Amino acid sequence: MDRERLQRLRNIQSWTWYETVIMRPLAILLLYPVADFKFLSPNLMTSIGNVLKMGGAWLILVSVPGDVLWAFVLLQLGVLFDHFDGTLARYQRRWSAFGSFYDKVSDFVTWTAIVLAIAWVEGERTGSSLPLLLAAVSTNAQAVMGYTKWLARAETEKLRWHQAKHNPTEAIEKNTRPPVTACPPERSVGEWMRWLGRKMLNIFAFQEMDMFLWVGILLLMNEYMLSLWVLLGIHGLGVVGMVGARLWEMRTLDSKLRPFR
Repeated sequence: MDRERLQRLRNIQSWTWYETVIMRPLAILLLYPVADFKFLSPNLMTSIGNVLKMGGAWLILVSVPGDVLWAFVLLQLGVLFDHFDGTLARYQRRWSAFGSFYDKVSDFVTWTAIVLAIAWVEGERTGSSLPLLLAAVSTNAQAVMGYTKWLARAETEKLRWHQAKHNPTEAIEKNTRPPVTACPPERSVGEWMRWLGRKMLNIFAFQEMDMFLWVGILLLMNEYMLSLWVLLGIHGLGVVGMVGARLWEMRTLDSKLRPFR
C-alpha cells in the first residue's frame, strides 16, 4: 500500500457520523486505485452524483410508497459521489471557482427535488396540500441558512479591505496563499476507538449528509409524512439559530468597522 497516496486521499477530517463512519472511508477505499486517472475530474464526479440523486428523486415519484429500495440506493450513491468530488479536487489539486459553485448549487437543487418528490407522493396519497407546504417551508429555510452564510462572508470582506490598507504586503501574502490540505492525524488503535466513540455521539446530528440516510430509512418504512416533519423541525430550528448567530456576528463586525468610518 502506498501510504503517501493514502495520506493525500485522507485530505479532510469529517465530523458528522455518516460521513465519518461510512462515506469517507468508503470514498477513500474506492478512489485509492483510480485517483491518479486525470479523466476522473471533480466536476465529472459532481455530475454523476447529480444524475444519481435526480434518479433517486424520480424513483420516489414513480414507485409505490414504501417500495423505494432502489431510490434509497441511488440517493446513497449520490452522497458517495458527493464525497468523491471534493476528495479528488484536493488530491489532484484541481480546485476551481466553477467546481465549488457547481457543487454547492447542485447540492441544493438536487435536495430540493428529492424533498418535493416526497411531498408530491404524500400529497397524492392523502389528498392534502400539507406535505407540499412542509416541503416548501423546510427547503426555503435551508436556502435562507445558505444565503445568510454567504451574505455574512461578503460583509466581512469590508473589514479585510480596511485592515489591508494598514499593511498591504501582509494582506496580499495572506490572501493569495495556495490552499493547504490538512490531513487527519495518525492514530493508534486505542485513539481510533476513542475517536469513533466520540463520533457516534453525532449520530443524530442531522447534518446535510446524514439527512440522506435518515430520510431514506423513513421512506423505506413508508413514513413519508414523518420525514417531512423531521426536515421541517431540523431546518426550522436551524434557520432560527443561524439567523440569530449571523445577526450577532454582524453586530460584532459593526463594532470592528466603526474606527474606519
